[in-house]
Amino acid sequence: MTDGVKKVEYKMLQPGLLPRSGLLLLSLLISVVLVSPARSAYLLGSGDVLHISVYGVRDLDTRTTVGPDGNISLPLIGEIHVSGQSLEKVRAILKKKFSASGSIRRHDITVELAKYRPFYITGNVARPGAYPYRQNMTVRQAIVVAGGDTAGRMAPNIMLDLAELRSQYRSLWLEFTRRKIRSEILQAEVEGRPMSVDLKFDNDMVSKALVDRIIRLEREKFSSKRDNFEKSQAHLDKSIKRSTKEIASIKKHLNLTENVLRKHQRYLKNLVKKSRNGILTQRRLFEERRYNASNETQLMTNRLNLSRALTDRGQLLRKQDKERLDRKIELMEQLETALVEQEKYSLQLASAVEKMLTIHGSQIGSCNSSDSKPGIVIHRKSKDLLLSREARKDSLIQPGDVIEVNSTVNREMADILCSLRKRNTNTALIQ
Repeated sequence: MTDGVKKVEYKMLQPGLLPRSGLLLLSLLISVVLVSPARSAYLLGSGDVLHISVYGVRDLDTRTTVGPDGNISLPLIGEIHVSGQSLEKVRAILKKKFSASGSIRRHDITVELAKYRPFYITGNVARPGAYPYRQNMTVRQAIVVAGGDTAGRMAPNIMLDLAELRSQYRSLWLEFTRRKIRSEILQAEVEGRPMSVDLKFDNDMVSKALVDRIIRLEREKFSSKRDNFEKSQAHLDKSIKRSTKEIASIKKHLNLTENVLRKHQRYLKNLVKKSRNGILTQRRLFEERRYNASNETQLMTNRLNLSRALTDRGQLLRKQDKERLDRKIELMEQLETALVEQEKYSLQLASAVEKMLTIHGSQIGSCNSSDSKPGIVIHRKSKDLLLSREARKDSLIQPGDVIEVNSTVNREMADILCSLRKRNTNTALIQ
């Protein structure tokens, strides 16, 4: 018999064929065989191959396989259900069947397990399927027979991919953080409220010190621009106030000039009447008329200065309004650009995560440790029950076992993928 094949031989001798001492010795040998765990613990199942022979009847030597229904077929006695039975039990059944048939008087029956039923392996192996069982076979040997652990083989490449992804992911987070900070500050500028940055997310991809530095630099940049704007506005305010005072002074002088001119014109009319009556000399009338002309000139000058001052102040007011409007438009355009870029990097972050999860996410399954599958599970049928238990690579297997090999990707890679999966799920929280 080949290595790894169990053999159990039972012989029933009729009385008188051996001396009493021989019978005693044979009984002791049979007892040793029956109490051996390797023999008594094994129960037959579909796929086991039995070699059954009857001493002295060569025609009844047969090699039969336990069928899917758990039966074997033998000459003279037909089909017998043996699934779930031990070799000892099968031998007893055969003895009874042959005795009942009456065709064989001598009942020296040998029952041998010629070949174990196969074991089955599935999951992260190169060639899942059914394989022949060898005695004292371990899970590690079964994995080797099935071509090895594919997850372990892929792990180095996956780790390189993850290292590159993590670097790209950090860069994307840095750019996203910059846009997020800028949009927060721009929003405050547009609304005219104090600058405050509330990122509202726990970001370990970018250090807090770096985030604080970015915030400080962005604030300084916008503060510098705002200071220049406020200085320009203050200068315009002073110019407008100065122009307003000048207009008020011109209007005051204009009113005085108009009053003086009106009074002098009435006085000049009286002088003209006196001059016609010969009471006033022509020289005096000429001097008064020249003085009146001077007042009219002064009035026109004051009106011209007032018009120019009003125009200048109007220009200053328009310039001030234009600066304010231009600044608001500029801030709104910058805010729009920052929000668009923020969304762009947010989509790139989500795309990077989805790409890695699509390629390697199946390697980790659930990120909840309580939901994680064990690395190796053995499913074993015991009578009418299917039992499943966690196993190690050094665990022994039995014929008919179904070995499920789940991912053996290392914990660091799983932690990275789970972290990225969590960030991808919570992306909406950072918008």
